[in-house]
Amino acid sequence: MFLFTVLFVCASKRYLHHVSPISTSSFGAKSAPHKNPSVYFVGTSRVNPGVDTDELEKHIKGYNIHNLGVAGGTLLSSLAITEYYLQNQKGPKTFFIEITPLSDEVPSEYLSFSPHMKKELLPSLNRLTNQHSLSRRFQLLSRISNDLIFNSTSLRFDINRILHPKVEEKKKTQVLLNKIVESKNLTGKSLLTKNDFTTCYFKKSELGNYLQMINRLNQIAVNNQARIFFFLPVAFRTEAERHVATSIYHHLPIDCRLEYTDTFLHKVAIKDHLSDINHLNDLGVKIYTKQLALLLEDYLK
Repeated sequence: MFLFTVLFVCASKRYLHHVSPISTSSFGAKSAPHKNPSVYFVGTSRVNPGVDTDELEKHIKGYNIHNLGVAGGTLLSSLAITEYYLQNQKGPKTFFIEITPLSDEVPSEYLSFSPHMKKELLPSLNRLTNQHSLSRRFQLLSRISNDLIFNSTSLRFDINRILHPKVEEKKKTQVLLNKIVESKNLTGKSLLTKNDFTTCYFKKSELGNYLQMINRLNQIAVNNQARIFFFLPVAFRTEAERHVATSIYHHLPIDCRLEYTDTFLHKVAIKDHLSDINHLNDLGVKIYTKQLALLLEDYLK
């Protein structure tokens, strides 16, 4: 089984090497070393555009700050992105990773954004899951490989858009209408609260696979002049997401958690700062980024 899994990963990597040219985008290509240490924010669309890196650099001098948020991101894709940058970017690095939904999937934006990162996805996941059981590793790598090789999400999207333009336009219109309706009916119940920092809904054993990957990522970080901190989103899409994300946060070592102060929550976690149930509006982004800058000073020392 182990030999088959290794051969499977190697074969997938070779296949992707031939179909995926090296990307020249800053997201996927190796960059020249910076004199200043780098800071990366990794997560979902709540991170990008939720974290204004230009504004952060005005408050935090001497750092190159990057936003690696991906729409539809999962914790799996965030860990893979971080592992890639740990292995390929030189110099001191600090990562702030949003605790995102648990799913054995990577978003279509990840697969289409950078061909080079797409090529490295399976080897990265193989390294991150080396503490998992062989059956678990094979199941995960098989599923992701299937998405990469046989189910090109971006290609399917392009084909559907060409063959059914009216259907695709209706979908976009419906999404926009749903957001408008949602924004008018916001109650603020989706916001992060002080209670989320004192309540744990899942046992450590129930989150074992992801905690093992996080532990492995921390080991890789130590070997690559890097530090990693995990943080909770300001608002959640569902209560189920809140329960899982906050439970993971509780089970993490204190020295790799970004802790929000009461002042931070008081100024940021406000209903009027939401554009929809789990994203900040322009005012929310501005205030969130400013308060985040104040917190980061202690973590970047």
